[in-house]
Amino acid sequence: MRVSLSESDAQLMDRLVKGDLEALGFLFKRHQKNVFELCVRMTRDQTAADDLVQETFLRVLKYRHNFRGEARFSTWLFQVARNVTLDHLKRERSRSRRSDTHREPGASPLDAEQIASEDSSPQDDRVVVLDRALSLLPDDKKEVLILSRYHELQYSEIARICECSVSAVKVRVFRAMNQLREKYFELENE
Repeated sequence: MRVSLSESDAQLMDRLVKGDLEALGFLFKRHQKNVFELCVRMTRDQTAADDLVQETFLRVLKYRHNFRGEARFSTWLFQVARNVTLDHLKRERSRSRRSDTHREPGASPLDAEQIASEDSSPQDDRVVVLDRALSLLPDDKKEVLILSRYHELQYSEIARICECSVSAVKVRVFRAMNQLREKYFELENE
């Protein structure tokens, strides 16, 4: 049976659970960009983010039977992507400690690409500073801001993804915004 573009994510997941691998391709096409954006904002590394997207969808295939449909598919998918990304960040930190190579906090392959050019506008400069400030936040604070502000998820969805209560998400977002504001003004004054 052919998969239709008009099928919902839940319908595609039902097909995938039943063994229709073509449904995974449609889910990938539909959600790859959002998963990539989450991964690249968390890692600040486009190459790693590409790999993490692939790993995320491999896990969707592997754990397809765990999708119960209690939440939107995109919420479940973000939870899978978050877990894949956090696993990656832990491995990278472990490698970094073992190799004793320390780089400047927040330094990443994206930093060089994001340096403002001489003809950039003040708005562009603020975006670069904001992005740098975001990169300096701890992972737990960074992820709630990325999910709430960039992906516009509701706190209840973020709570499900982060496996915590809605009130915990609200507190994390509040604290993360305060810390982001502090980092932003520190960087702006440099």
